[in-house]
Amino acid sequence: MKILVVTSQTTYMPGNYQRLLEGLLETGSNDPGWSIDAIASVKTLNGSLIKTIIGLPFLGVFNLTHELIKNSWELLFRKRERLAKEHNIPHRLVTSMNEESVIEWVKNLNVDLILNIRTRNIYGENILKTPTLGCINIHHGMLPEYRGTFCDLYALSEGREAGFSIHKMEKRVDAGKIFKVVTVDPGNEKNYRNYLKKTEDIELEELLLFFNECSKKMSLPEGIQNKTTNKIYTKNPNRKLIQEFKKKGFIL
Repeated sequence: MKILVVTSQTTYMPGNYQRLLEGLLETGSNDPGWSIDAIASVKTLNGSLIKTIIGLPFLGVFNLTHELIKNSWELLFRKRERLAKEHNIPHRLVTSMNEESVIEWVKNLNVDLILNIRTRNIYGENILKTPTLGCINIHHGMLPEYRGTFCDLYALSEGREAGFSIHKMEKRVDAGKIFKVVTVDPGNEKNYRNYLKKTEDIELEELLLFFNECSKKMSLPEGIQNKTTNKIYTKNPNRKLIQEFKKKGFIL
């Protein structure tokens, strides 16, 4: 089973997902059933990101600002590209997975599965149907109820369990059958950066199990329907919400 991993060029994850990529590549290279055959980075280093980096400290968001600056600076060292080269696989920087040239590239790779992690790229029908088995996403919230962005942040700020869901991607955002819902923290963590570090380790563990399961039958698991009558949508928190989080002792 051949897999393409897609993530953002720059994220606020500590280490910019380097450890997860290393873990997937190392394990996949020694597994007869599956392998990571390419990495795509969706461009995020732009004027919008710079404005975010400048503005976040004024909202009292220091840890995430530090991670964004650090991860952006370390792009100069081309860690992701060097990692791909070490494993003799291609790395491609893309503006969108929906570009015709990118879809053609994916077709030529002949991958069975696309794994999307922390991108805001909404996949269109053409890229969704390109891999043999389809595309899966790690949604950082507990589906089917919690949808949108920063679901885990809202959960922790409210003392609820926080985690992620692995689901099949469809044209509608946060839709598609749910394969796994994983709790990372019961709602006790007050430091979001610490939570993110823990998340990456658990994501790697769950993905290894998931890929092993899929590769045995060369199919995706049956999963469960992504439906509920109690959908709760969250979005990037504004200044007021951030101040409310901080009053509760939350560290951003």
